[in-house]
Amino acid sequence: MGQRKFDLVFFKKITEWTGSHNKEIIENFWRFLEESTEEMRYNYLKFVWGRSSLPLDDSDYNPKHHVYV
Repeated sequence: MGQRKFDLVFFKKITEWTGSHNKEIIENFWRFLEESTEEMRYNYLKFVWGRSSLPLDDSDYNPKHHVYV
């Protein structure tokens, strides 16, 4: 079972970036999530990660949330 509140700081911690590391794209991605509702954030998780909540802690996730830019 995952967290009840979407912890964006924790989500950033478990996110890995590969590819060009385009700073503007990365900043826009985080801005999008910051401005999204909780429901939108959880829908994003379901779509890209196949889970409906964040893991409880660092040991409860595999793989990390991986973003290719």
